[in-house]
Amino acid sequence: MQTPTFRPALLALIAGLALSSSSSAQSTAADVLKLVQANLDKAPWQATVIGKFSSSGGTQEAEIGVQSVPGIDGALRMDFKKPAAMGGNFTVLTKKEAWNYLFVSNQVVMQPRASAKLNDLEGQIAGLGDTNSFNTLLTLKLAGEVGTPDGAAWKLSGVPKKAGQTFASAEVLILKSDPRPLSVSFRDAGGKVVGTLDIQSFKRATLSAKDLLSYPSDAAVVKK
Repeated sequence: MQTPTFRPALLALIAGLALSSSSSAQSTAADVLKLVQANLDKAPWQATVIGKFSSSGGTQEAEIGVQSVPGIDGALRMDFKKPAAMGGNFTVLTKKEAWNYLFVSNQVVMQPRASAKLNDLEGQIAGLGDTNSFNTLLTLKLAGEVGTPDGAAWKLSGVPKKAGQTFASAEVLILKSDPRPLSVSFRDAGGKVVGTLDIQSFKRATLSAKDLLSYPSDAAVVKK
């Protein structure tokens, strides 16, 4: 029996259909965010967030170390190096609590997560580890794909759900090969970029929730 021979054009068609089928599986922003959450929930990770944002005092730089331990007892920790006003502070979010360490007063303020009010920067970074935070902050849609230095990425675009935000629209880039956020950018009503967050040096890490919940032994604890 003679072995069938596939023509190059037929092979290209088959490959194209396979790619189309794979891409159509993620047809909405919700589909993409589900992939991201499932990927980030596989194991603890850490990264550095670098960016800029506009405030009443002008443009400020941001640099935050982020650590995440997923799971029932999971936690997300943000260690602030920049902006200068927040240098030395850290925030830890768990399913039930929010801890804010204030370097200047050497205090840890602990309060229920449900009633904790995060500032804009904290809220945006929280979305990097918990995509529900993105859904709370933004109405998102899948707006195609783009190339990045890390590889192909899905582009999600959206507008804030609540009035009074410091931005009018946002764009989130999600790496396709290893579903996770690469960057978040914010624009004003005129389309001008007013803030960016780039997620760099992402890697899996050996961490526990206890590691993330550590604070100076001489810190004063305030519970609300």
